[in-house]
Amino acid sequence: MVHPSTTAFGFEAAENLSIVSTERGILSNTSSLLNTILGSDCSQPNYKHPGVLFTTEGYKGMYMPTQLVENSDSSPEGKEATPLLLAEFHTVHTESLFCLANRLLARISCQPDVKFQKKGQEVSQFKTVCTSRSLTPDGESEDAKVKQSSVLTNCKHLKANVIVKKAKSIRDQQRTVLEALIHLYVEQNHPGFVPKLHFIGFTADKTLIICSEEVSSPSVYNFVTKMLPETEQARNCALKTMMSSVCRALIALQKSNFTHRDLHTSNVFYDYHNDKITLIDFDWSCLKIAGKNVSVPRFLYDTTREDYGSNKSVDMCIFLRNLVNLVRSNTKLRRLSFFKTTLLTIMENYEKECKLMLCRTFASEKEKDAAFQLYRSSTFDATIHTEYGHQFGLRRLDEAVEFEYRQGYFEWKSMVPENVLHFIQTGQFLPDCDFR
Repeated sequence: MVHPSTTAFGFEAAENLSIVSTERGILSNTSSLLNTILGSDCSQPNYKHPGVLFTTEGYKGMYMPTQLVENSDSSPEGKEATPLLLAEFHTVHTESLFCLANRLLARISCQPDVKFQKKGQEVSQFKTVCTSRSLTPDGESEDAKVKQSSVLTNCKHLKANVIVKKAKSIRDQQRTVLEALIHLYVEQNHPGFVPKLHFIGFTADKTLIICSEEVSSPSVYNFVTKMLPETEQARNCALKTMMSSVCRALIALQKSNFTHRDLHTSNVFYDYHNDKITLIDFDWSCLKIAGKNVSVPRFLYDTTREDYGSNKSVDMCIFLRNLVNLVRSNTKLRRLSFFKTTLLTIMENYEKECKLMLCRTFASEKEKDAAFQLYRSSTFDATIHTEYGHQFGLRRLDEAVEFEYRQGYFEWKSMVPENVLHFIQTGQFLPDCDFR
């Protein structure tokens, strides 16, 4: 792992990584990830709501038979709550990540302030951004809406087109600074696949700002819905080329133990003239830095497990689920042979693997509970005795991305980018990766 220069943060961010815990396991009494850690005292986190604790005794697989600790501030006299996902709660590791975030924020606050400039002279100061023509992500330019927006596009910084991301609450700032740290390291090791991170800093009113390159190429969403060629043959070719490029990008990025974890088609940009992929938005991502897993704690199903941070299928699962739904919603595109014979076959193989491997895992003492829960979530009536199919799980959750977050508890051989790329190029899956 190459360590980046100090420019974006103003100091060497890696110096603070010693605080990140490698300890695995769930705490016996824990807090929700939504319970903000305001600081730490002798390495113990200080929660915004210290009295709201949950007991995790007897948790199984992906869920905890969660109950508020007796005498907890919000405990309804020990009344048992609905079982919740393990991923919604703190571990020793996630607590340490927020302690890292607070330490980074404290050091950033000692750096020069970020300044916004509406008009006048050319911007020449490093942490100054011109917002005279800034827009919201929806293209709004009215001052009131621009001021309220947490993201501004069409800004200028040292003659470069940039995007500005703002975070005001402490919880948003913690997530944002961890996102910036991951962005910084991914850029250093794979500069061709992510935008340039210009700087992170505070304004005078203590709003945290990330300033990064604005990608000029279209998102895959826009490419597919608005920019495909006219003829069917050309469309098939364009989709095949784009998908191959996404696979190659993921293969390269995964060499650094990077997982994006929110890879829907609006977060992948595709320069079709140069066949170039760029990923944006790392506020769900995970990366191994100096032997430590650094992530933005959101639905981290595997923080208690040895393979935490190295799931090589979850990004492809989310991206392809999103892409298939996008193509299926367009009458002309869903007739394409690439969709019917390639994309749908890949998803069919994925579904077959899930059914087979989850059933096999029932016999595994270590993972049988999670396997049972995940299998049951995708059957007709949520039992193990009826028909299995991803359509049932998707319908039950009513959100494709949420379905794939849960599937990401395991790594699926059918959906690692090497296998998907091999099938796109040859029409055959890799050995031991064909489950049809």
